Amino acid sequence: MLNELFNSTNQIADVLWIIQQVLGRAPDELLTIVRQIDRDVTAAGWDRFLALAGLVVATATLAEYLAGRRFRALANAIGREEASGLGSRIGYQLLRTLFRLLCVGIFMVTAQGMLLLTSNTVDVRPKILFSLLLAIVTFRAVNVLSQAVFAPTSKGIRPLPIACEQAMSFHRGVMSFTLLFVVGFQGTDFLAWLGMDGELVRLIKVLTGLVLNLFALGFVWTQRSTIEQLFKSRDNGAAEHGLALILAQSWPMLVTVWLLSIWALWSYSLIVGNLQHAARMAWPWWITLLFPIIDRLFAAALYKLCQLPWLQSHTFAQRSRRFRRILQGGLRLILITIAVLTVADVLGYDAMAMGGDSGTRRLLKSLLDSMAIVLIAYVVWEVLLSQIERQLPPPEQEERGTLADEGEGGAAGSRTETLLPPLRTLLFFLLLMILTLSLLHALGVEIGPLLAGAGVVGIAIGLGAQKLVQDVISGIFFLLDDAFRRGEYIEAGDLRGTVERLSIRSMQLRHHLGALQTIPYSSISTVRNLSRDWATMKLEIRLPYDVDLETVRKVIKNVGEEMLADPELGPHFILPLKSQGVMRIEESALIVRMKFTTRPGEQWVIRREAYRRVKEALEARGIFFAHRAVHVILPGQQTPPPVRPILPAQPAPAVAYDDTHGLTEEDSQRLAALAGASAGAILAAELERQARIDDDDSS
Repeated sequence: MLNELFNSTNQIADVLWIIQQVLGRAPDELLTIVRQIDRDVTAAGWDRFLALAGLVVATATLAEYLAGRRFRALANAIGREEASGLGSRIGYQLLRTLFRLLCVGIFMVTAQGMLLLTSNTVDVRPKILFSLLLAIVTFRAVNVLSQAVFAPTSKGIRPLPIACEQAMSFHRGVMSFTLLFVVGFQGTDFLAWLGMDGELVRLIKVLTGLVLNLFALGFVWTQRSTIEQLFKSRDNGAAEHGLALILAQSWPMLVTVWLLSIWALWSYSLIVGNLQHAARMAWPWWITLLFPIIDRLFAAALYKLCQLPWLQSHTFAQRSRRFRRILQGGLRLILITIAVLTVADVLGYDAMAMGGDSGTRRLLKSLLDSMAIVLIAYVVWEVLLSQIERQLPPPEQEERGTLADEGEGGAAGSRTETLLPPLRTLLFFLLLMILTLSLLHALGVEIGPLLAGAGVVGIAIGLGAQKLVQDVISGIFFLLDDAFRRGEYIEAGDLRGTVERLSIRSMQLRHHLGALQTIPYSSISTVRNLSRDWATMKLEIRLPYDVDLETVRKVIKNVGEEMLADPELGPHFILPLKSQGVMRIEESALIVRMKFTTRPGEQWVIRREAYRRVKEALEARGIFFAHRAVHVILPGQQTPPPVRPILPAQPAPAVAYDDTHGLTEEDSQRLAALAGASAGAILAAELERQARIDDDDSS
């Protein structure tokens, strides 16, 4: 520690000695330069010098006026426009800035051409004029860029959310800083061009840097409240806490210490002649000065970007604030990392007592590459997620639709809605894998052996998880074949229900009784889709033997016409309700079938309505449904009793049998029990056969 302190003291002493020597030679050097300029200009004649300067400036101005008149008119017209959208505002600003820079470029090219025509190797006049023109062009170019950023007189296309007075104040500060920079640094470069001693030139640059830093710090302290308001304009009043609160309260002091430290390191490197380190220190200095402008322009661009229509989705509104915060933090972290590690490099940590060979530069490159890769991957994922969600219904609508379908299959989702959720999961894992490999490569890890090892491990996993691979591959082909979609009612083997969720390896069916059934794709041999294109529903009604079938046919036809004319039910019909006549005869009734064809998912509601309307229409004609009856012939009974129509007020006998023909009481009870058991078995078998929701009997 003492040795380091001693070395630092010696270095400071050496610097002070160099400054003392340079200041001692400064008057003579300046006097020599002034005499040289006066001698060369006087020899050529001051009148000729002024005439040459006037000719060059007049010619360049005339060329700019003639060639850039149209550009200038367009720029002024754009400045009066009012733009609300991000695209139009950026377009207006870019066009306006481009037109103004073209005018400055025409001036520069014309003036440079005139100087080349009048240049002389021994004449100092073109050198003086070239330095003046370079200063003028630099000042004008910065003025154009500052007008584009702050737009003090064009509120309609101003990218920053500040008032006109604040914009004008910022613009004036930038131009004053530019004037000091041009006079100080380009003036010293001109003096060095004329032959001034290099140490004196560097000392003047050090003093110029100090003046620029003091001016910048004075602007920061006087405009502190405006800068704070500018940084809070997009934060939506978010409460600050922890480190953010400390930075918000002490940032002017931190900026002051940081800029003065950078100036001290830059000045030391410049005075001792280490021009390479001095050039590197320019990076953190410019990053610090331009940080507020870059940060606020990026924040404004992000805010408008999050409002673009093609990026909006069902959940992006909740994610947009986090999206802006992550990208804003990433940009700040990248800028701060560049500045800090560049300063560390200049301080001597590149040789790295703590590391080794390449040091800070390689660490800087790895960190910047890693941060850039993470931010790019995050932006890509957010864009992909928003584009996928734009094609899907809102989550609350999906939930309401699932509950409203009652498990019987409602309006089927499109093929896009079916394929996108599994694709979203696949893209997430694919992007995560690419991100991991890219980060390892950015950190210097050889990913070739990792890929080879992953291939071997993948083969081993594939052999051990053949069922999983089979599930995934089967699911891919089912989805490519468009065998089913979300919201459709299907049968897969012995399971049936509405397709509620699809994943990479399985799907979930919601049974009409509420059970959620998960089926791996590889276990599905065939799929029966009941919600595709159209659906035909066949209904059966039980009527007594003596019913007038023609009357029944007309009643069913009239009901079908009424339902077809119904404003709610009619649009769903493809073929109206109609009678198919008697399909079979049972022991206690005639089975009459009717059918209709509808759009998929609507057959369940129409079926219920058809039953209700047909029943009411038949009862209005005095026709009632026949009750189910089972006739059991007991010993001593030759034929069953005749079937009579049973009115609704009469009880429906389940078992009919004759008298006991002299049997004992005990035998009669035993025969009655056997008859009841036989009737129950017959009814159970019949009910089990008709227990399905959809009757597929096409006979």
